Amino acid sequence: MTTFRGKATAAVRLIPTQIRHAGTLRFTPDPAPGHVYTAAGRRDWNFTTRLSAASNGVRFASDTSDHRFVISGLSLVMLLVGGAGFLTGQHDAQTVGLAFYVFVGIGGAPWVLAKRTRLPTRLAMTALTSLCVPTVVGLTMMALGDWRPAAVFVGLVVLSVPLHVYGCVTARQDRRMRGGIDAGPRDVAARARASRLSRLARKHGSVSLLLALAGGAMCLVAALTHRHVDPGLWGFLSVIGPLWYVGLALVLVSFAVSRADSDASVAVAVTILVLVLTATPALVYDGPRSQSAAKHVDFIQQIRTLHRLDTAVPVYNAWPGFFAAMAWVCDVAGIRDPMRLAICWPTLIGLFKLAGLRFLAGTVLTSRTAAWVAVALAVLADPIGADYFSPQSVGFVIGLISFAIALSHYHTPLKVIALTMAGCALAVSHQLSPYLVGGTLVILTLFRQVRPWWLPATVLGPAAIWALLNRGALAGFLDIGEVGNARNFRPPPTATANGLDRLPVVTLSAWALAAGILVLAVVAGLVVLRRWRSIEAWALAAAPAAGLAIIAVNPYGQEGIFRAALFGIPWLALLASQLFRRGDERRPNRPLLAVLSVLCVTFLTAAFGLDATNVIRPGDRLAFQYFAAHGVAGRTTYLLQIGPGDLPSTPPGADRSHVAVAVEELRPFGPGGPDEPAEQTCRRLTRGILAKSGDTPASASIYALWSPTSSYYGWEYGIDRPAHFAELRDAFRRSTNWTVVFQSGGSVLYRYRPGVT
Repeated sequence: MTTFRGKATAAVRLIPTQIRHAGTLRFTPDPAPGHVYTAAGRRDWNFTTRLSAASNGVRFASDTSDHRFVISGLSLVMLLVGGAGFLTGQHDAQTVGLAFYVFVGIGGAPWVLAKRTRLPTRLAMTALTSLCVPTVVGLTMMALGDWRPAAVFVGLVVLSVPLHVYGCVTARQDRRMRGGIDAGPRDVAARARASRLSRLARKHGSVSLLLALAGGAMCLVAALTHRHVDPGLWGFLSVIGPLWYVGLALVLVSFAVSRADSDASVAVAVTILVLVLTATPALVYDGPRSQSAAKHVDFIQQIRTLHRLDTAVPVYNAWPGFFAAMAWVCDVAGIRDPMRLAICWPTLIGLFKLAGLRFLAGTVLTSRTAAWVAVALAVLADPIGADYFSPQSVGFVIGLISFAIALSHYHTPLKVIALTMAGCALAVSHQLSPYLVGGTLVILTLFRQVRPWWLPATVLGPAAIWALLNRGALAGFLDIGEVGNARNFRPPPTATANGLDRLPVVTLSAWALAAGILVLAVVAGLVVLRRWRSIEAWALAAAPAAGLAIIAVNPYGQEGIFRAALFGIPWLALLASQLFRRGDERRPNRPLLAVLSVLCVTFLTAAFGLDATNVIRPGDRLAFQYFAAHGVAGRTTYLLQIGPGDLPSTPPGADRSHVAVAVEELRPFGPGGPDEPAEQTCRRLTRGILAKSGDTPASASIYALWSPTSSYYGWEYGIDRPAHFAELRDAFRRSTNWTVVFQSGGSVLYRYRPGVT
């Protein structure tokens, strides 16, 4: 029979291996909550081993065995599901299974070998690898001119499946080892304390967990019973019903009743919160919540068909990393229409963002519960909407993970490898994100939080090299006269028509966005004032300045201020989370509930208030597809967007065979005022588009699109009245110069009839 002394001796023999892998072995209990780590005290983000004061147990690789077994086992199962779906013609099974393996299985395979890596780090590094590998694969195939997605996927499967099998086997072995080591408390007092803490955690953790699960279920039911919503003013918020709001309230209350020793329940609550806010729009709407997603889908289809990106806008051609990656993913998973991926993308990238935020918070903060609170604050203070199907969304997630890697005490060579991989993926995918990430790292280096001092070059170097190689594509985007201009910090302006005003929803959405960030900044400022002697606190407070400095140089189409705010919010959340005490068994955390509730109201108002114009309507997209499929060989075909606002248009190809023209471009022919007779507006716009095309009436190839999205936009921003815009639709229908060729969901497509006057 093995004695306890024998077991302890066997455990101690493992310590040299632990030291050899980790570099240091710290036996320290959990620090007090709400403190920023000092430079000397921040734990290694990967391989720290601690003795718990409650259990006096030695924690080894067996502590992560459950996580490793679930990730590897689920990856293998989903690969089998996807493969079976491919062989049997079950398209949905193929898509779900293979997409899961691409985004989780391939990314998680290398980290099976890091047995002691805890779950937040493991998930974040899986997300980083899953975003970088498709980018490298897709861009390489484009550069070589040899598009073989299936062959590359099979090669990655051959490399990754043995790793997952190894992960499952070793995880089971580690679980058996864990069961053989007696790690219980040795004295009665310690046993009593551990038992009391366990009872409290079970009691309050279960209440919090049940509230979060119940709230999430209610929101899911409400969303499933409100499918195919055509968004009007306030989007789905006005039609979703009270069940959804009650469910969201329960999720928020679960934060207040959770306790310090029930961080698992807080983690579940944050995850459900992210799923509710991102999956609800994906379920209730029939299109993505950004008109720009349509052009990104078209770019992906172009790469899948032509194996290159060839548009009339050079900047898209020069930064194709994201589009090449998604083209490869769609080919592998059998996603015929990438719009399906675009609709689900905010949920997928939201989970990756969740992993990145938790990794960053766990690297900076000492309390796991405080880290999850920081994640919740960062999620609710960010209604900017940068999570749509775009390179920007990937750039932000990679940036979060890069910050955590740089701040960790991981060995410098491995830091360099990981950050260089992230920097290369950023450099080829987006023009601004690598400089926001690199600039933030520079500020953290100045505050001596990132070492060695040259580490930001791993991100800025690839971006600078790629920009230099493609400097011709940046012509027109850089203007010395814009440096230091105060207008760089203003959002894009919109002018109202005489006699009309913006609707309250527009003003409230703008103020809600600013108010949420302001609330977070005030709470963060209070923490800085309380810890004004801490250089770590000042480093977090100064980190958002990188975005402002870059926007002072280039406004990025007047949208840079939103990017700067996006990259500043996580640092404010890390500071703000330290103001809230740990929960206890006597009373709920009312201050935290109050702040989360305020941020939730500002988030809902700013994020979904303008969905009437943000969401892509299927009728609009079908109209653009009809336009793209028709034209005259050897001649440019034009599409006039009759109303204001964004529609799911695409930049013209290099041959400029199909060109979409916004009504604002028809100077001096349009747009007119809301009091102008509809027939007169129709004749004026017809003359304007003919002049824009340069063709004679007898040879012109022209279409015109009337969209309910434009009607809502004109109404919201005080540009036109819905009644007048409807009269304009009827005027085009009655005109002898136009004939209806397509209509769906309220969208009407007209074709100009040559020779008719």
